[in-house]
Amino acid sequence: KCNHSGAVAICREDGSSRRWTCCGEVFYQARVTSNGVTQYYKTIQEAFEAAGDGDTVGILEFDTAEAKEISTNKDLTIELVGSVSSNGPRFRFSGNVTFLSAGLNDSPAAFSPFVIVEKGGALTVPEYYDSEETVPNAIRFTSIVVYGTAEVGGGAYHYLTADGGTVNLSGSGVQVNSQLSVQNGGKLTADGAQIDWFNVSGGTSTATVTGSAIEQLTVTGGTATLDNCTVKSNSPTSGGSTVSGGSLTVSGSSSEIKDLTVKNGDVTVTGGMLTGTLTVDGGTVNVTNTVVKGAEINAGSFTLGEKAVFDEHELHICGGEAIIDAGDKDGIKDNTSCKVIVEGGKLTLKSGEIGCITDIKSGAQAELNGGNFGIVWVSGKLTVNGAVQKKYKTDSYIEISRGGEAELLSGSCDQIIVRGGKLTVSGGNCSLLDVAAYCWDNVTLSDGSFGVIRVEAYEVLADNTVKKLDNIGY
Repeated sequence: KCNHSGAVAICREDGSSRRWTCCGEVFYQARVTSNGVTQYYKTIQEAFEAAGDGDTVGILEFDTAEAKEISTNKDLTIELVGSVSSNGPRFRFSGNVTFLSAGLNDSPAAFSPFVIVEKGGALTVPEYYDSEETVPNAIRFTSIVVYGTAEVGGGAYHYLTADGGTVNLSGSGVQVNSQLSVQNGGKLTADGAQIDWFNVSGGTSTATVTGSAIEQLTVTGGTATLDNCTVKSNSPTSGGSTVSGGSLTVSGSSSEIKDLTVKNGDVTVTGGMLTGTLTVDGGTVNVTNTVVKGAEINAGSFTLGEKAVFDEHELHICGGEAIIDAGDKDGIKDNTSCKVIVEGGKLTLKSGEIGCITDIKSGAQAELNGGNFGIVWVSGKLTVNGAVQKKYKTDSYIEISRGGEAELLSGSCDQIIVRGGKLTVSGGNCSLLDVAAYCWDNVTLSDGSFGVIRVEAYEVLADNTVKKLDNIGY
């Protein structure tokens, strides 16, 4: 007669997975190994209750008839031995627990447990490889919520949340396939992880991520720091990443963030690239030592700082303030596809270079207080107070059109063309001042120096364009 003291693995009739039994009448869900002795149990909860601190509990399979939440406050090692249905168990741990793959799991992806780590509890999921060191730990968790601590070196996770607790992700084998969250004062460190959607919220939450690949980022509070990470999605439907509170710091020459929108909070980028379109709807964005591929400023403040380069696309300013303070050789480079449009708000050049400002529209303003600029069209307000004009491709001039207003306080200009609006010069120097005769009354020269002042006759046409007549009155 069977005394049900041992068990062997047998295949189910359909061959899909193993079951553990001693005689074919009693089936076991778990086993406990203590001091070299192994006992088998019909439920996982019974095994937890029988185990002592330091014992190893083997999960053989999970019967969905067992209570959905299984808890323990003991310090245990849990081995995943057999296959478990995708409707896996829900564990609640308040002790120190280590999850291991025993290497016998036919279908580890089917285990999918939901784990809650209570405050004071600790979870460890080490990096695991098979005997040939080619297959990373294939344990797949439905969700882990950490109020205590978790040290994660391997496995795949649908949801992983540091909810006031501390989580460390280490090793390239860690994958978060839906959402990694840090909230309610939680703390996260990660190195080499693969993350689908990364969310940081809560005023005291902190996340430090290095060398990881992130599909999408959302920061609504707390502090997020990324070093040599990529944040971009290959999906054409991805909405990009958003910062609407807290702070984001990006560093490292290998960093790349694509299609970032800043609604509030503080963003600092000190290396790598901002690709797609950077949209600033509020908050403060400071960029140094970085290549920016395109930006739209609607509100808030954007600073292109030292050794930063704006390349290939437009800087479109509709509101707020954009500050160029990029140093001697950087800024908005003079190529055909890189221009500045100021439709609203304010543009300030402190140092660096702006090749072409295609228009300063009515109601918008620009102050060129340092650095170099090439071509500027003005129908809003322009102030030159220390900047020096140099050629953009083959030309360099300021053209003031109807409704525009320009003031030269200091600095130098190669050419100022007045075809409408108003010009005031009270300092600096200009090589050529070219004024349409009908605009002369709107030109005030109180100080400064000029090479040539030329006044020419123009006819204003019905469509408000002007046509040059024969030269009259140099």
